[in-house]
Amino acid sequence: MSTFSDRLLELIGEGSRNAFARRVGIHEASLRQYLGGTLPRMDALVKISEATGVSMDWLCTGSGAREHLTSLTLSRDEPIMVDEGRVAIVPRIGTRADAGPGALVQIEDDDVSYFGFRSAWLRAQGVEPKAVRLLDIHGDSMLPTFKDGDTALVDTGINRVVDSRIYAIVFAGLLIVKRVILKRDGSLILRSDNRDVYEDEMVPSGEVSDLHVAGRVFWAGGSI
Repeated sequence: MSTFSDRLLELIGEGSRNAFARRVGIHEASLRQYLGGTLPRMDALVKISEATGVSMDWLCTGSGAREHLTSLTLSRDEPIMVDEGRVAIVPRIGTRADAGPGALVQIEDDDVSYFGFRSAWLRAQGVEPKAVRLLDIHGDSMLPTFKDGDTALVDTGINRVVDSRIYAIVFAGLLIVKRVILKRDGSLILRSDNRDVYEDEMVPSGEVSDLHVAGRVFWAGGSI
């Protein structure tokens, strides 16, 4: 299998290294280090991927399709493990979560972003790094827990309701983020944290099978 520097040389091609560094937006000295075997930081990897149109998976590991996918979906890209597994580069999933009235929105390739998280920190949260996905929060129904524009981390290793925590769920054709409460009769309550504005939504036990748990939300962040 090719090394990272091999793949970088392939991307540089017949052009000059200086011109490639300018096009990508990195220092030529950094490019020399990468060609010498140093693995770039996540932000530099993203710059190279975006400027050359190659996938992060291929760039980092040499596996998978070389070219960017036109969109990301829940079943596609997994986090890419770099720095000998110490860092997980986590992609956003291909549908944005609606934390209020809204619809599924496909993320186009020029909107794709990746974020790096230390594997040790993810495991300390009780989450396997390969199961982590990012999604965008839209709407105000989960205020004050999440605000519009926040980014959430989802543990897709959890595919059923096990407590009254916050989940990303697919229901009635929508991917939404709600607090899910399991009742003794087998029915569910989909609860918004902004309860002054949004009422509980009841899911009868006979319709619970129509609800798919995409994962449990365990972290969120955004601008202040």
